[in-house]
Amino acid sequence: MENLKNSLQNITSESKDLAQDYVKLISLTVSKKIALMIGILVTTFLLSLMFLLVITLCSFAISGFLNNLLNSQFLGFVIVVSFYIVLIAGIIYRIYKTKTPLFSNLFVKILAFIFEIKSERPITLENLAAETKEVKAKIQADKTSITTQLKLLKYVVIETIIEEVIGLFRKKETPPRDEN
Repeated sequence: MENLKNSLQNITSESKDLAQDYVKLISLTVSKKIALMIGILVTTFLLSLMFLLVITLCSFAISGFLNNLLNSQFLGFVIVVSFYIVLIAGIIYRIYKTKTPLFSNLFVKILAFIFEIKSERPITLENLAAETKEVKAKIQADKTSITTQLKLLKYVVIETIIEEVIGLFRKKETPPRDEN
C-alpha cells in the first residue's frame, strides 16, 4: 500500500511541474507575440510622426538658412530632403537587418515583468526564443516522466491486488494459547 501512495505522490508532483511548464510556455509565447505587435505599431507610429513633425517643422527653417548661406533659392531644400531620406533609409535598413521593429526588447522586458517570467538570461527576443525551446524540452521530459510513473503505478496496483488476494487464501496463524 505504501508503494501505491508513493506512486500517486510522484504522479501528482510530476503533473504539477508539467502544468507550471505549460503556463510558462504560454506566457513566453504571448510575451513574444505582444512585444512584436506593439513594436511594429510603435515603430510605424514613430516613423510617421518623424516624417510629419521633423520634415514639416524643421525642414523649412533649415532649408531657408541653407538657401541664404549658399545664395540659392532651392539648394537648401535639396540638402535637407536628402538628409532625411538617408536617415529614413538607415532606420529601414536597421529594421530589415535585425528583422525586429524598434523598441521590441523594451516591450519584451515590460511584458516579462507583467507576466512574471523568470529567466537566468537577460530578457530579449532572442533569449525568449531560446527559453521557449528549453521549456518545450522540459515539458517533453516531464511527459515522459509522468508516463513512466503511470506505468509504475499500474504495476504497483496489480502487485497490491495480488498480495491482497493471496493474503485472503493464506492460513491465518493463531497465536498459541496460554494454559494458565
